[in-house]
Amino acid sequence: MSLFCIAAFFILSLTVFFNINSFEVTGNNVYTDAQIIAAAGLEEGDNLFRLNKFKIADKMVVNLPYIGSVNIYRKLPTTLCIEVQETSADLVVYHNGRFALLDSSLKVLEIKDKLPETFLSLERDRKTDYERFAELLKSSNLHYFDSRVFLENYDGPQLNAPLFYATGIHWSSSWGM
Repeated sequence: MSLFCIAAFFILSLTVFFNINSFEVTGNNVYTDAQIIAAAGLEEGDNLFRLNKFKIADKMVVNLPYIGSVNIYRKLPTTLCIEVQETSADLVVYHNGRFALLDSSLKVLEIKDKLPETFLSLERDRKTDYERFAELLKSSNLHYFDSRVFLENYDGPQLNAPLFYATGIHWSSSWGM
């Protein structure tokens, strides 16, 4: 009899009890709560225990590029909490007449026809674009050669390097391996 009660409770918890009645979304500024819930593919009435939190989080990170990470947890009996950590555009790359906005992990966030206003200043947040880009490369897994640092520390005979080489950072995912 007790085995029957446990089985009945288990079946009811996956069908009748613990269905989503409300969502709590935190950490979002770029996307609305409704956009985040829609990207998760969830609706009120879905069961809290039959959903795969990890697949949902992965899908959200792919479908909403400005989301860097997602933490999903249950608040019993009927609330699903979604904590998002958004990322921001830290770098712009010009390619084929368009501008790709990238975050610090070099994930493409969006592509624009015009350069966003925030990237028109060379010294927003008191860092030059060179300093910001060098920091991003240092924190990435890319191999790079910073000719500016090389020339600042060079103690040999006079070099006649073109301006590009005097101020450039050159990188590749396979260089130096």
